[in-house]
Amino acid sequence: MKELINKLLAHDKLKHFFLGFFIFISFSVLLGNLSAFVITTFIGLFYEIYQQVSKEGEPEFLDALYTALPAILIYLASVL
Repeated sequence: MKELINKLLAHDKLKHFFLGFFIFISFSVLLGNLSAFVITTFIGLFYEIYQQVSKEGEPEFLDALYTALPAILIYLASVL
């Protein structure tokens, strides 16, 4: 259990989370929440695909999820 918690709160995952937050906020101000949600999610997925193809770094689905998570949460909060 402790290993799972450490993986979910790893420094790398938190960097992805905060980067996703700032990407979402930046695009949200310019284009609105829906567009910012789509762009943030695309950037998170694209970066992990880029790591897979270029063999730079270690691509992980959780990294893409943590990048998109702020966009998901803020968009859902704005819709509800």
